[in-house]
Amino acid sequence: MKTFGISEKDIYSILGDLIKNKYKILFLTYPNNLEVSIVIRYNSNLDSSIINDIIVKVYERLNKYIYAEEEVSIGQRVVDLLNISNRKLSIAETMTGGNISSTLIKQCPKLTNLIKENIVCINDNSLINRLKVSPTILNQYGRVSVEVAYEMAAGLLETSGDLVLVTCGDIDYEDNDKVGKLCYIAVGDTDGIHVYKNVLYGTREQVIDSLTQTAFYYLIKNIKQNDLFFDKTTV
Repeated sequence: MKTFGISEKDIYSILGDLIKNKYKILFLTYPNNLEVSIVIRYNSNLDSSIINDIIVKVYERLNKYIYAEEEVSIGQRVVDLLNISNRKLSIAETMTGGNISSTLIKQCPKLTNLIKENIVCINDNSLINRLKVSPTILNQYGRVSVEVAYEMAAGLLETSGDLVLVTCGDIDYEDNDKVGKLCYIAVGDTDGIHVYKNVLYGTREQVIDSLTQTAFYYLIKNIKQNDLFFDKTTV
């Protein structure tokens, strides 16, 4: 299974009693940036009820972090869920500079079936003219704010409908991996818009990659929460 947003150390802490089991069931973890792959190995002769009980407990404890049962990238999981839910995504990016759509294209060459629109907003004019962000909001709260992230998503929804994903952060920042970069992610549809605050560390490339992956994670949560037919047996 694949998790996002939880460290390998915290996984071992949460699953400690399950890892120290008497059935010689092995838990192997493979961290990669903000993701961790968890592989559970056991003897094929072990009673299925025992392993099923272990797996259920793992899901109960790590449910909000698990985005896939199998070994799949988080970008591919987004593509899979968009296909299953028959939804089209519209994207507006500032800090990620087009990396979200670029990553999805690598996962699915026929992305036109899944993406309705992608906008890269590099200045205030594009925010105001295309996404209808209020100049008053921009002046009062600044380009990197929860208010602007919300308005970006609302403006995109107004013209693009179905499902929107927004990254809001400063595209012109010092490439210093010791200083945290403030950014916001907005995910929404006609049922509502959610804005998430993030502070990321690393080089410019690392921050863009981490923000892209985090945006995918919140998008997956939105799709799964709003489509009741999704459960851990189907995704």
